[in-house]
Amino acid sequence: MPAVIVLGMRKLALELVTAAEQVLGRQQGVYALGLQPGDTEDNLRRELELLVRNCPGPVLILVDSRQGVCGQVAADFTNRAKVVYGANLPMLMAVLKSRSELSFIQLLELAVSAGKEGILMAKSSTSPWG
Repeated sequence: MPAVIVLGMRKLALELVTAAEQVLGRQQGVYALGLQPGDTEDNLRRELELLVRNCPGPVLILVDSRQGVCGQVAADFTNRAKVVYGANLPMLMAVLKSRSELSFIQLLELAVSAGKEGILMAKSSTSPWG
């Protein structure tokens, strides 16, 4: 089963994993890594390196944003892991629910589609802005 690393600013990664586990239960092989105030890009890269190196199988890194330090650090790992940018809760939950059933390629496709499908604009007939 692929390992999943969620990478984001501050506590975002931890809170995404915590929220998913609140619904799905405790998950094995899921890691949260956040860039905290005072951390350096090199420290984040070393922590991610340790996580990726210690994962026995395929690794999927879900990153909050392509821009910024987290996105830049994740880009350095594309030769050892698959990276998907734009991490959100629907993406993470879909991946965790299906990672034991789908091929790794199918899981990547699911991550992208579930992430996109989780972004919607609510319609309101009473909004003064349209």
